[in-house]
Amino acid sequence: MKMTFENEIILPLPDGGTLRCGPGEEYLFGGYLRICNAAGQEVAYWDKEEWRRDPELVIGAVFASTKVNVKLRQTCKQGICKRKYP
Repeated sequence: MKMTFENEIILPLPDGGTLRCGPGEEYLFGGYLRICNAAGQEVAYWDKEEWRRDPELVIGAVFASTKVNVKLRQTCKQGICKRKYP
């Protein structure tokens, strides 16, 4: 099943990809964030519940995703980007 996304804010990234923010339930935007590569394929996705549970992980992964290759983006998406010390 192919997901379709409508009414996103789309910000271009230096590598040709995009940072996208989608509609929320209470506000026009803020329901999710996703990173797409230059071909428009999603490489990372975080919904508002993930951000609520672990905001530092999500915002760190979002910003890291804008600077590095797809392999690291997928690793961060799986939660492996967390610090190794408390």
